[in-house]
This record gives sequence, structure tokens and C-alpha cells, in this order.
Amino acid sequence: MDGASNGSRWTREAAVVVPVILGLWALVAAVEFSGVWIAQHRGPFSYLREVAYVYAVLLTAALALGVWRRGRPRWSIVALVLSAALAVPVLTAGWPRLSIDAYYRQHRADFAAAADANRLVPDDYYGLRLPPPLRHLSIEGAASRIGDGTGVLLPVWADYPDLPGAFVHPGGAPPTDIYRCYDSLYHFRWALGDGWYWFERDPVSWAAGR
Repeated sequence: MDGASNGSRWTREAAVVVPVILGLWALVAAVEFSGVWIAQHRGPFSYLREVAYVYAVLLTAALALGVWRRGRPRWSIVALVLSAALAVPVLTAGWPRLSIDAYYRQHRADFAAAADANRLVPDDYYGLRLPPPLRHLSIEGAASRIGDGTGVLLPVWADYPDLPGAFVHPGGAPPTDIYRCYDSLYHFRWALGDGWYWFERDPVSWAAGR
């Protein structure tokens, strides 16, 4: 009878601890994956990443403490170990690239339209901007002609305020490893497809301009 009762309690604890811990780190992973979308707001939303991690750690600690107080110290340890095991892949997953690639794929048709530098419109402040339907692709719709004048550079945040970058389409000219725009250097990182590339802004020039 005691064995059956203990087994039932273990099942109940597992039904609480495991889904909660999995859900917490799934939430953190979702926030990390949404990095480019979140970063474009450049306001309170940009700190969701930090909030998600703090929330996961604090709720894990609260859950472990609660289970311990209920006389189930083993499940308290399980909660901590499971949380730590899930934290490792979340912390090392390379989220910026996953997020940037997904952002490009979601807006692939819009990027195809933005690749035509002739569609850029003059702007007194930015110099050039994307037409209104495409302005969500870059910071405030800003754009710059590059290369032989047929290429387009769209500045964007991969993570605000630590990772400024740009979607680049070199147009009729072959791509180069570095472009200078907005008084900063942009360095090639990887190809996205359809003639588009991801470039990251020089951290030295970015830090100097912050």
C-alpha cells in the first residue's frame, strides 16, 4: 500500500515539475527565437530576453523550494537539474542566426521587392527610405544604395542594443566583405539566399557612436 502511495505521489510531482520546467525554457527559447522581431521595437520589449531568463530562474527556484517544503527533496533536485540541463542548449543555440534566417524567410517576398534600388524614395532625414509597404524591413524604413548604385543595404537590429546589422543585396555588383554606410562599417557574416546577405555592424564603430 505504501509503495502504491509513494508511486502516486511521485507521479503527481512529476506531473507538476516536468511540464513547468519544460514550459519555462520553451518560453525562453521562443523569446530568443523572436529576437529580431522584438529588437525592432527598441523599447521595453527589447528587454523581454532578460525578463524571460530571470522569470525562468526565479520560478524554477520557487518550484524547487515548494517541492522541498512538501517533503519531496528528490524532486526539488530533479527540478534544478532538469532546469540546468535545458538551460545549456538554450544558452548555446546560436539564436541570432536562427532568428535572422527565420525573419528573412517570413518576409522573403518583401525582401525581393526591396532588392530594387530604384524603388527607394528620398527622405530629408534618412537620405533614402523604403516605400511605405516595405518599411517594416529596416529601422524606420531606412535604406542605402551600395556598390554600383543598384545594391541595397537595410539596417536592422538583431538584438537591441547590442547587435546592429543589415540585410544586404549587392544588386548588379558582386558582394564585398565590407560596406561603409551611416558612418559605420558592415561586415559580411553569411548568405541568406536570393542574393541577400546578412552583415553585422562593426562593434568598434558602433560602440564609438553609442
